[in-house]
Amino acid sequence: MRIIDEKKWRGIKPPGKEDALNKMRAIAEHPVDFFIGRDFQQRFVFIVEVDFFQIEKTKLPELSEIKIVLNPINQKKSQLVLILMDTEQFDIFRILCCHLIDATTDVKETDGKGLISIIINRLNRWQSLLQKARDKKLGKSEIIGLLGELFFLKEIVMAEYGLSEAVRSWRGPYGDEQDFLLNRNIVEVKTQLSTSDQSMLINSESQLDDISGPIFLVHQALEGGSDKEIEAFSLNSMVDFIKEKLEEKDPGAIDIFEMGLLEVGYTNHKEYGKNYHKIGKRAVYRVADGFPRIVAADLKLGVSKVRYKISVTACDPFIIDEEDFRKLIVTGDENG
Repeated sequence: MRIIDEKKWRGIKPPGKEDALNKMRAIAEHPVDFFIGRDFQQRFVFIVEVDFFQIEKTKLPELSEIKIVLNPINQKKSQLVLILMDTEQFDIFRILCCHLIDATTDVKETDGKGLISIIINRLNRWQSLLQKARDKKLGKSEIIGLLGELFFLKEIVMAEYGLSEAVRSWRGPYGDEQDFLLNRNIVEVKTQLSTSDQSMLINSESQLDDISGPIFLVHQALEGGSDKEIEAFSLNSMVDFIKEKLEEKDPGAIDIFEMGLLEVGYTNHKEYGKNYHKIGKRAVYRVADGFPRIVAADLKLGVSKVRYKISVTACDPFIIDEEDFRKLIVTGDENG
């Protein structure tokens, strides 16, 4: 993802007179003219300038706290302007703008209508994401599942990879069948409370099908904890911890991480900060011939989207050492 420098944007001085705008180019090498700026009211502004086109019938999305305006500049140029009405939402606004820049990185032409159409389609997607995150809080099982993925990201992936590569490996939020892609190895993370029935819910016949590459299944059991225990985290504190680590070592990776959180419907709610958990047990299984699973080849023609449970104890013959697993995801070689 192309990153807009936060300090550069915040450092733009608001103009001294009404209806004025101070701006600078967002990404110097990008083929499209994107600009970041501040207006007289100190609001953050994002602008894309394109070749002129008739804009009368263009329908614009409506995003809470973001004003969107499309207008002609002159007979050669039109512009789409995004104005952030609530400066407290700057971090999300900046990620949205980075996403729009990324969506047009490979553009081959300067057709204004086509470019604006791409951007509006992405804005519509963001409208849906933000509405979901604002209106629907995550359920208990969703919180446990997300917290489990973040434990795995923090304790294993970030420990073995560069931070940017680590957050990019987190694929679950984007609709992939499995949660992580690590050096050609596919990893599915299943997390539950230690007091729960020890079985794992598999969401489809594709989830444990190794036709696309080696698959590892990670099972984690969470125990209750408190904010006094260094190894215990609430969902909010885990998110904050990871963001702090990224800020220290690789600030650009924060935007990728935030995008994943939005995709799963997470925004910071105080309810997500109440319950603390820690890892009680973690086991890694190599999915191979004989593993208790259903794959597409097992199904009759016309049958799909099969959900089923497997017993944790039935997977015991396929357990592998966690240290061997760590070496494997770094080297891609089962021999280390």
